Amino acid sequence: MQLDVDLSTLRDMTGREPVQLAIDGSSFVPVLADLAADDKVTGTILVDYQDHVMADLHRYGALVYVARWQQTRDRDPFPDFARTEAWLTRFVHHHLRSFADGASPLDSLVLRALSDEVTPQYLVTLPTRERMADYTLVHMPDFYFERVMRNAGISEVRRTQDVRIFGAQLTRQIQALAPVSMPDFATNSQVIAAMVRRIEARGGHVAFIMLPRSGLVRTADERLFPREDYWRPFINAVQAPSLHYADVPSMKALVCPDGSHLDRRARVAFTRDLVHAMPLLSGGAAGNGRRSPRAMPPSPSEHGS
Repeated sequence: MQLDVDLSTLRDMTGREPVQLAIDGSSFVPVLADLAADDKVTGTILVDYQDHVMADLHRYGALVYVARWQQTRDRDPFPDFARTEAWLTRFVHHHLRSFADGASPLDSLVLRALSDEVTPQYLVTLPTRERMADYTLVHMPDFYFERVMRNAGISEVRRTQDVRIFGAQLTRQIQALAPVSMPDFATNSQVIAAMVRRIEARGGHVAFIMLPRSGLVRTADERLFPREDYWRPFINAVQAPSLHYADVPSMKALVCPDGSHLDRRARVAFTRDLVHAMPLLSGGAAGNGRRSPRAMPPSPSEHGS
């Protein structure tokens, strides 16, 4: 969500003020739970759905960020000297960290300035918490293969200098993947459904989106998480608006350079297609609402997703 959606386009096309609350590489559940528990939230919430998250609703790192936000929100607002100094220090450090996509000054020096092997700084986090990825700066196809292996849970493929041979080996492993078992999937889907009902009861809306994948990442997802076993039962359980990229020809045709994220040059076109494809955004059930969820303070950027 942080890399694929362009907030300016979303604002211009819907007339609403979007707020980026996604936490790259983390579960959507803690943020959605916090929004559901906040009676002030009455806007339209777009959720980047991930099948694997439904195996364990409490396993992923967004809990840390939400806990930090809650601590900040509930703190005594009186700005004494120590608190002001600490805030100014964090403000500067967080903006520098965002620009350096999470690398410390020492890491930037040792791993970037003094090395010819490291992945270039291809990812920048904006003050709006949007993330811009320029995949022309990374070493391909190595970067792509690493993402495929990570998403598919493959740790060992015999390395070879021939990219075609390595790609063929990896493809065979992907094609041999079997669907995963998630015994708690149905129960966890009902937990999410309860969050949705709570938001809807006060006039809000929640929509679940399966964002684009391509190449071997798409193939791995289709093997591990068949739509008939997971996506469709989940949507039936939560009874909320939804959109799967594979159902929209222009989205299905998109190429994600790393298999699971769009390049910054594709964000605007994708966001336009998203608005056109979802009645909730283009003038449907929530078309008259102009209230948006409250903003969570910017959090330190994360690498994994």
